Amino acid sequence: MKTQYNKSIIGSVEVLQEVLSQPKPIGSRELSRILKEEHTRINRILGTLFKEGFLSKTEKKKYYAGPGIHILAAQSIHNSPLLRIALPEIKKLKDDRRAVALAVLWKESVCYLVHSRPHQTIEEGIGSHEIYPARKSSLGIMLLAENFSRGEKFNYELENEDKIKEAKANGYARLDYQEGTVSLAVPICDPPIAAIGSSIKNPSENELKETLDLLNEIKLNIEIKILEEERRRDKI
Repeated sequence: MKTQYNKSIIGSVEVLQEVLSQPKPIGSRELSRILKEEHTRINRILGTLFKEGFLSKTEKKKYYAGPGIHILAAQSIHNSPLLRIALPEIKKLKDDRRAVALAVLWKESVCYLVHSRPHQTIEEGIGSHEIYPARKSSLGIMLLAENFSRGEKFNYELENEDKIKEAKANGYARLDYQEGTVSLAVPICDPPIAAIGSSIKNPSENELKETLDLLNEIKLNIEIKILEEERRRDKI
């Protein structure tokens, strides 16, 4: 029997996600224009999310993250071993030359759980980066490549489609930026639950090789620890 999707739940999640992706509180009319949905429906969903504590609102009735979101965030971090396991591992990448990142894919965007620049500590990089277009990120390109269906045709009119094809073939993604920065990324698990990456400005070929080798070593360590955690939980 085919699964029947609940469009009401999907719509509510989309509204919540759009509010949380905004850099400042947003009103219902602006949100309805962005989502191309009827204002009355958006207003009703916002009201429900506010009542349940997932959203807060300003005096001008503009919405932003409520306490319920922080509870969900804490629960997800507690329930998922990803961040807890990955943090000590990706610290091995940190030096005064490398930026380090851990991200998950959300539709056509990447959400950075960690994005630490060379001058930052790993802890300072937690939740510090906004949601970003996946096709402009090596981590996003890697995750898009891993989610690419077998037999699906590449559309080279789309941005960085050639990079997605290369990542699919190579098992890692590489993006070269105009200012000389090179970014590398590898997936975590199969199917992928996240990606880790690192970027260096004006790197030597030796630096790139060392970084890719280290990324693959860290990837393997994370995958082993996640599998061990899953097996431990299955026994409880």
